[in-house]
Order: sequence, then C-alpha cells, then structure tokens
Amino acid sequence: MKILDLEHLEAQFGLMIREKENANNYALIRFEDLDKIIEFYNSLKEEFNSKSNEKKMENTKPTQDEIDNIPDLQKKIVKTIELLDKKSKKSEEKKKWKIQI
Repeated sequence: MKILDLEHLEAQFGLMIREKENANNYALIRFEDLDKIIEFYNSLKEEFNSKSNEKKMENTKPTQDEIDNIPDLQKKIVKTIELLDKKSKKSEEKKKWKIQI
C-alpha cells in the first residue's frame, strides 16, 4: 500500500471491513487489491451458479422407481376418469327424471 507523506502525518487509503458486533475484528483492503477481490468474487459466483444448476438438473431427473410406477399411475388416472364420467352420467339421468316428473 502506498503511503502518502504529509510532513507530520502520513495516510494510507483503502477499504476497511469490520464486524458490527466486534469492531476489533476487521480487515484492511488496499485499492490495488480490489481487482483481485472482484475476480475472486466472480469466480465464486460462477462456481456457485454452476453447482446450483447441476442440482436443479439432478432434481428434475425421475428415479427408476418413478419410471416403473408410470403404468400404475396411468391406470389409476384412467379409472378415476371413468368413475367421474359414470358419476356425471348418473347425475344427468337424475336431472332428466326430475324434469319429467
């Protein structure tokens, strides 16, 4: 870090990061280091995004058990549709009887 000599004083410019609860715990960052910090942050961000995308892809893949259960689920869906259809036909017949009476 470059030191600015002001006769009786000297100054160093940078960035200080400090904990809110413990002000004695801090880090001094030189302006020269900001580019390195930004590069490091971007690399971490890219790594995190790639890992989260991998997890999303893993979660969307069906398991073998789920694949094996597809025919059973299809049968249940067809039965449910048939039952609903029968119920709707019965309710239509009841309405016809009520109208005729």
